[in-house]
Amino acid sequence: MLRFDNVSKAFVDEESGRGLLALRNVDLSIEEGEFICIIGPSGCGKSTLLNLAAGFERPSRGRVTLDGKEVAGPHPRIGMVFQEQSLFPWLSVLDNVAFGLRNAGMPRAEARSRARDMLEMVDLARFERTRPSALSGGMRQKVAIARTLVLEPEVLLLDEPFGALDEQGRKHMDLELLKLWEGGGRTFLFITHNIEEAIVLGSRIVLMGTNPGHVKREWRVDLPRPRDLFREDTVRLRKEISRSLQDVLAECGCKRTELLAPIEIKDMEIRT
Repeated sequence: MLRFDNVSKAFVDEESGRGLLALRNVDLSIEEGEFICIIGPSGCGKSTLLNLAAGFERPSRGRVTLDGKEVAGPHPRIGMVFQEQSLFPWLSVLDNVAFGLRNAGMPRAEARSRARDMLEMVDLARFERTRPSALSGGMRQKVAIARTLVLEPEVLLLDEPFGALDEQGRKHMDLELLKLWEGGGRTFLFITHNIEEAIVLGSRIVLMGTNPGHVKREWRVDLPRPRDLFREDTVRLRKEISRSLQDVLAECGCKRTELLAPIEIKDMEIRT
């Protein structure tokens, strides 16, 4: 459904003609209905990969396609939930969720009706008149997810959406997200630094390497749901992923400044 075909991405300093290569030769195919979790060190290009999928950035080489057609900009079939909450503080929860529909030209009454249905789905209907500042961090992120889902995207991109929550809050939100995935038939691409979270959520886990960012290894997770992190096969998988992640960290020396490799850009076709 969503494919990265030999994708490289460079960020260029226009004055010097030099830049940083964030991704190199990424090949990744995502099937309809999969829940893909992407893990890897900070700076390995995970967010860049999502920005390419969302159409916010264009590859320097290669193609990102949805059902065989190139993603050349923001796409109505693809939605994104950011790490930083992006709700409008002056709007109620209901009007935040309805905002995208209203912006697309839907009449106010219809947009609000659909927004109410979505708030029911994420168990926030009783807070529809509340301002975001009165909600907990987890509740605000649920509103952000609802605002994206109400647009009915077929692919949902999530860039560490629960990274700012405490352990208990994140576990609760993981279960809520699984309910939405299991009930909606959508395709999820989810970035996390947490191996346990990736195992709980993912139907497939992708580990990214560095210098520059690339797909290092993949695991297909066929464990029954809900997943018990203390099962023998789950513990074995967690240890295997942890060892592979430690190898990646050792390769990059755990220094963020080394994670993006300096390159000469002159022989690379750069799209803007």
